[in-house]
Order: sequence, then structure tokens, then C-alpha cells
Amino acid sequence: MALSGFVWYQGEADTATTATAALYRCTFPKMIGAWRDAFRQPTAFFGFVQLSTWCGGGELAEALPAMRDAQMGAAALHGVAYATNADHGMGCAIHPAFKRPVAERLATAALAVRYNESVRWRSPRYVTAEQTTPQAEGTVTVEISLRDVSPAGLHLRRPFNYFSPGYAAAAPVAVDCTGSTPVSPTANVSMALMCAWASLLVDGVGWLNASAEATAGGRTLLLSAVLPVRTSSAARVLATSYGYGPIPMLSAYDAGTKLPVLPWN
Repeated sequence: MALSGFVWYQGEADTATTATAALYRCTFPKMIGAWRDAFRQPTAFFGFVQLSTWCGGGELAEALPAMRDAQMGAAALHGVAYATNADHGMGCAIHPAFKRPVAERLATAALAVRYNESVRWRSPRYVTAEQTTPQAEGTVTVEISLRDVSPAGLHLRRPFNYFSPGYAAAAPVAVDCTGSTPVSPTANVSMALMCAWASLLVDGVGWLNASAEATAGGRTLLLSAVLPVRTSSAARVLATSYGYGPIPMLSAYDAGTKLPVLPWN
């Protein structure tokens, strides 16, 4: 039997808690190695899908983004590639109908990793954050450096996840990030815990919603947040977050590859 590689889209059942997500960081690379050993193909291509969106109670608000991070641990292995589907979900539905984007991304990754074609397949990813001069009075601003940005640079667009595409001919429906959704016969969860935008953690203030924009050269992102009244303009930003939740509202894309900047926290 001829074998070129594997494509893997799984992990939802391992996302019950942050602990199970953390365990996946260890078990997933081990599984890849075991499959390669079993088929006697130590360098077989392995492409996996970074999980899409869904809603739930318990620890899901933390566990699902943690699982996406855990999956990426396997990307360090030789011959392993990824394609994110975090930006093309279907709101709270665990099985998104629109899978063409992630299929095309996996195919591009295989061309590069398995067949050595010179194509860009990696999404831009967070490297560092540096607080800079505020964009306006009463705000704080952080510049985010990224890797794997193509020469075309970054651009911003409305998040694909803002609308749930629906099945078949169903019309797209806006995802209501201000309401609630049932997660069991007796419980609802706030959609504010499910939807994840950009935010900044400011010393003495807490997390603030942030706007994002690409810098003039398109190589970095600026995240800016409005400070509460009577907050010092010298307020220090302690941490940054972008799309780090069950439904990532990803607005920053590579203009050349059309790939999203991956979530971080």
C-alpha cells in the first residue's frame, strides 16, 4: 500500500477541561509518531486542522483556545503542517458546514511540506508585544510583532465568524455576542464568554476591549484601548490577547496568503 501522509481533524472530545487540553500537547505528537511507526513511514506528511468554533459551559471558554495552542505543539515535528479553521466556524455549531477554506489551506501546506513547492502556508503568529506612544489622548497602544508575514503585509477585514454561514441554502445569521445560548436543558452561557476579540490587560484597570490596525508597512499590528476616565496616561499594559476564545473574531489577515493572524493570549 502506497502512503503519502495523513490529514487529521479531531480534538473536540479532548476539550472538556484545560487539563485535558494540556494533556493533548503530549499525546498528540506521540500519536503522530506511533502512526508513522505503525505504517513504517517515519517521514510521512501529517496535516492537522486547528479546531473551529462551538459553544459550551464549564471550562470551554478557556479549554478550547488552550486546545488550539496544544495542537500547535505538534507543528514542531518534521513533516507536520497545520491549517486553522478557527476563523471559519458556524457560531455555536460544533461541525461547521463551510470547510472549503481549511481544505485549501491543508492542500497548500501539503504542497509545501510534502512536495517541496515554494508556497507560503503558515499563518502569521505572535512573537512579541511592545507598548508604544498612544494613538490618542486617554488611550494605550501596543505594537505586536509577528512571524510568517508575507511581503504583501497585513490587512484588516470583518471577521468571517461574525456571520454563521448555515447549512445548504440557509441564509447567513449574525452571531450575537451580547446574548446567551443554551448549553444544556437547564443552563445558558453568556455569548460574551464565547466571542473573543482583541483586548489589553492594563495595570490597575483590568482587561479592556481593543481595536486593531495594521501599521503603515503592514508588518506589525497595533492594539489600542480607551482608558477609563481618571486613569493615568502612563498606565502600563501587562498582557495582550487576540481572538483567544471559543469563537475568535479574527480581523487581521495576510494580504498575500489570505491566512488569518492566529489567536494568542
